[in-house]
Amino acid sequence: MGEFPPFTGKELPDYGCASTLYRMIFESQGYQVEFFFMPWEKAYLETQTGKFNATGHWLDQPKRRANFLFPKQHVAVEVLYFYYHKDFPLNWQSFSDLKKRRLIINSGFTYNDAFYRALNKYKIKYISVAEMKKNFPLLLKERGDTTLMNEASAKVYIEQVPFYQKRWIVKHRKPAIISKGYLLFSKMNKGSQKLIKDFDQGFNDVMSDLEFYKLYLENCSKL
Repeated sequence: MGEFPPFTGKELPDYGCASTLYRMIFESQGYQVEFFFMPWEKAYLETQTGKFNATGHWLDQPKRRANFLFPKQHVAVEVLYFYYHKDFPLNWQSFSDLKKRRLIINSGFTYNDAFYRALNKYKIKYISVAEMKKNFPLLLKERGDTTLMNEASAKVYIEQVPFYQKRWIVKHRKPAIISKGYLLFSKMNKGSQKLIKDFDQGFNDVMSDLEFYKLYLENCSKL
């Protein structure tokens, strides 16, 4: 897995709120869990080839359905918003309104097919960076005027921006993309089907604790 606070992160308590969920799920079914952190693209490819059992979370896409096994249970509902520089107001209703924008997006992260088509169709200018923590600094340096981030991660990274600069970053109220996030299992490992069955059962067992369920919704993600 890669860096994606508050969900996953090498320096986060218990490696992040999603990592905590994964550990609790598998331990409830008798497994021991070991986490490895690396760039997201590498995590994707090495899990696809069977080096690791699972990687996550990833947003749902047809290509990923072809490359991986999906459990029944999703672990997040991600709502992505546009964040823009105050000097460059954003008024958008559809992706076609981004024609004159300069976007900052992230390699290894997921956007929906409509967004990718819009980048090509409307020749939208963008730069792609590997680490989401660079999005706001690049926005403040005016390397771009708009970035696209999920609300939970944006809340983490906005706290790393100097107080006097925070006022220059504005969140658009209209959600840009809404999608479910899943832990993906390798098709190359013979035990994946059993792991998925145990994962789904463990998810139900863990979430039956209403106190944990409430904390997860508040501190990690909606479901």
